[in-house]
Amino acid sequence: AFAVVKGATMRVDIAEYELLNGAPGTTPQPTTEIVPSFLSFEWAMLADVDLGSEPLRCLGDVRFHLAAVYRICCLRKYRATLSYLPFLDDDDAAAEGPKSSNARPLIPPLARALESSTSSPESSQGSAAPPKPDEDSADSTTPPPDWVVVDETNFHLVVACNLSHLDPSTPMAPHARPNDGALHLVWTAGDTGCGSRLSLIDAMVAVDDGKHVDKPFVHTAKCRAFRLDPAPRDTSRAAVDGEEVPNTRVQAVVRPGRLRAYVDPSSSA
Repeated sequence: AFAVVKGATMRVDIAEYELLNGAPGTTPQPTTEIVPSFLSFEWAMLADVDLGSEPLRCLGDVRFHLAAVYRICCLRKYRATLSYLPFLDDDDAAAEGPKSSNARPLIPPLARALESSTSSPESSQGSAAPPKPDEDSADSTTPPPDWVVVDETNFHLVVACNLSHLDPSTPMAPHARPNDGALHLVWTAGDTGCGSRLSLIDAMVAVDDGKHVDKPFVHTAKCRAFRLDPAPRDTSRAAVDGEEVPNTRVQAVVRPGRLRAYVDPSSSA
């Protein structure tokens, strides 16, 4: 109420999530649904923890810790393909013109699957996938220029954050800002063995201080857009701003400064 009375506001980015309804290549043609978001997108184990602990809401935040321990102990595979368009800081994009990082990015049609890069992986996090127009088909396409395809298909969790915190005590993306024009991806991937479970426990313990992003097991990326394409028989759960959405092909793009929010006058820019 104090912020409203004082009239201090700031611009806040939103993310626009496009979800595919229906299987590609079927009749009738699949449709898409647009879901706006100001907070986050969750998929795989993190969505299982958030959505699956709803019956324990009476326990408060303890429910998340209990659900996380259970999911890590009973860790399973979550299969998908993750790709993203890296964010360009204004300093790095100066040659392309002012505010180029806020320009509308090149987004592939959601109904067409992205083909994996055939080049050798450059790192454990991802490799640039150059376009190959000659190999496009009716149901698939190569990633647009500058997109990165993550060199993993077995994930534990994927989360995209527009804000630094998922809740007052969980800085999942500690470097995110509400008006930085970017989404902050955080993911872990690998097998379901004891090593992965111990690494996940280590990361979860460090998340309260935001130190999980420094763990070698945790990967991060600052991006302008991303796409997640679950495997055909994957049974993962997904959520946008804490509300469950279908586990389907989804892609998101940042819309900078689309909201104006009331804030503490001392923190407004």
